[in-house]
Amino acid sequence: MEYKGKIVDFSVKAGGGIVSVEGKTYVFHIRTWQHTFPPLRGLPVAFEIGDNGLIKTLYASKYHYWYLRIARFLLKRPAVVYSNSSV
Repeated sequence: MEYKGKIVDFSVKAGGGIVSVEGKTYVFHIRTWQHTFPPLRGLPVAFEIGDNGLIKTLYASKYHYWYLRIARFLLKRPAVVYSNSSV
């Protein structure tokens, strides 16, 4: 069954974070994250829970996935600086 929630917290040092959905919280390990970009606090996510009650797969919602991909691409491009100075 797929659930939808938000990442409440994430720590690289701890190697995981917390997802909240309808007042319930679930702990996830970084290995369950399905993307190359890091999990971000407040990011809407979809996830599946295994038989043991732990998150087995975690990924950004489709809209936010593409938004982050585009943003990451734009951040890799060199900045363009325009100047009107006549020095």
